[in-house]
Amino acid sequence: MLFSYDPDRRALVERPTHSTSPWIHAIDPSPDEVAVLVALGVDASDLEHALDPDEVARVATHGGHELVILRLPFRPSEPGELPFRAATAGVVVLSDRRLLTVSRYPSEVFERVAARGPMFSGPWQLVLFLIEEIADSFLRHLREVDAQVEKLEGDLQESLRNREVLELLRYQKSLVHFTTSLSSIELMLERLARHAAPSLTEEDRAQLEDARIEVRQAREMCGVSENILSQMMDAFASIIANNLNVVMKVLTAATVILSLPMLVASVYGMNVPLPGQHHPAAFVTVVIACVLLSLGGAFLLRRLRWL
Repeated sequence: MLFSYDPDRRALVERPTHSTSPWIHAIDPSPDEVAVLVALGVDASDLEHALDPDEVARVATHGGHELVILRLPFRPSEPGELPFRAATAGVVVLSDRRLLTVSRYPSEVFERVAARGPMFSGPWQLVLFLIEEIADSFLRHLREVDAQVEKLEGDLQESLRNREVLELLRYQKSLVHFTTSLSSIELMLERLARHAAPSLTEEDRAQLEDARIEVRQAREMCGVSENILSQMMDAFASIIANNLNVVMKVLTAATVILSLPMLVASVYGMNVPLPGQHHPAAFVTVVIACVLLSLGGAFLLRRLRWL
């Protein structure tokens, strides 16, 4: 789908023509839409790079225009996927200073940038606004991850299964995606400061420094959450093993306690002459002896703190 920026509505809208729009946004363009973009002066190889899920953040010059590859977070809809991943997005600064953004998945990042206000002073300012919003989006998703981890933390304290630990592992993988993507964006910004320095205004340079600070903060926070989650998984793996040991200890103690009356019952169940077997209170005596042995065994295990 192709969208154009409407400064009056402060939004990206679908239009029949995009030849005069200062900002064009494409979401998973079809072959026909790719042909439209190529006719506007976009290199087809740039679109392939922008839609490649394995691309890292970088900046390059192709055919007289600038290509910026970014990474942005998204929530996969397919079952069994990680709760959060990082997708590739491309920004092409055309020779006439118009801007094209391309992504395979819809993202609120582009909508938030469009809603900031009137058209920006230049394409590089819009690129830097995009990077700031991407860093903010990573932080919002990071807060969701932290909230889900805290919810799992309460379940893990009483858990005897691996399901919660495996769920934590999925969130840890998501944080690895976040940290790696933010690190590549941070390196890309350092190169962008050198690569586009002649075309950056003083306002752009100030905006670039703000973007670098936002990305660095997001990367550090993701790194902290990733380290905490890694240590938490080790701790909860030990907790699950300890919970299982407690259950096994209780079952073993119950087996010992129940084996004592079974010993008495098995002896008096043998078909041989036994003392007191003809006494009227023999059965009651055996039952009482079994109960007392069970209570004594339980008391002894309790005193030894084995129960």
